[in-house]
Amino acid sequence: MVAQYERLLDILLPVFLWVSIGIGLRFLLLKISESTDQLIRSSITRYVMNIATPMLILATFSSITIKFEDALAMIAAGFLYLIVSLVITIICLFFLLENFRSYWHPLVFGNIGNLGLSISFYTYGDIGLSYAISFFVVMVSAQFLLTPLVFLGAKQKKIKLITSVPVIPATLVGITMLAYGFSLDGPIFEVINIIGSTAIPLSLVSLGIAIVSLKVVANKKLIILSFVRIFVGLSASLVVIAVTSLGTIGNGILLLNGVMPTAIFCYLFALQYNNQPEEVAGIVLITTLIGIVFIPSVVFLLIS
Repeated sequence: MVAQYERLLDILLPVFLWVSIGIGLRFLLLKISESTDQLIRSSITRYVMNIATPMLILATFSSITIKFEDALAMIAAGFLYLIVSLVITIICLFFLLENFRSYWHPLVFGNIGNLGLSISFYTYGDIGLSYAISFFVVMVSAQFLLTPLVFLGAKQKKIKLITSVPVIPATLVGITMLAYGFSLDGPIFEVINIIGSTAIPLSLVSLGIAIVSLKVVANKKLIILSFVRIFVGLSASLVVIAVTSLGTIGNGILLLNGVMPTAIFCYLFALQYNNQPEEVAGIVLITTLIGIVFIPSVVFLLIS
């Protein structure tokens, strides 16, 4: 039992450390100037999403011995998880008498990019990260494709949306390398690996900055919706685990990423499309606070 608690501490301490650095950095930036604050926050977010994470994906698929079939199975599980999540969300919002268009987004999409990949890596190592990336690309693709279509209609070309999110082509390249047994080596791999290794800590720093930056409202309805988000993710994960054969690590990754708090990007999309941004920010913050207690419990269950 003592060893399990030590392992849990090893997993969660780096997460809380990097998030705390982000929170501290945000308060420091506020004391400097608003323009500097906005520039640094924007630069970190864009670097993580457009450079570091795609490099992490390429480095991971180039150096990990995860089977091609396992990666495809995780991608398929991601699609199934998305469908089940949407169905459960529709049912929950129907019974709560809430508008689907306003709240489907923060109930379906968890914070896999900032938090899920990091905890997956600290829990299962490089192999767990490979599984998590396979799941992550499905969810991030769906988020960037479905969200504009729901809020704007089919006004934007899908190909343009796909190419505007670098993690998607990076994953396609990574999966192709895995399928044909091709791997990067030498100076090229070292450069990609060094850049990619910054993605996880900076994602957590970005999460800390974002939490402090949110313009939040909180009320009984948002607290209920926040618990619904955890319920949706947990239920969808258990359904997919029950009908698929992902193995111990695959099941663990699916469960971990399924119960992540609402993604920061949900707030950014809500702000962009003027769709209840302050209420979505409230859901992001409340689910993150719930996650402080809930996620360690799930990790402890998986390592026991």
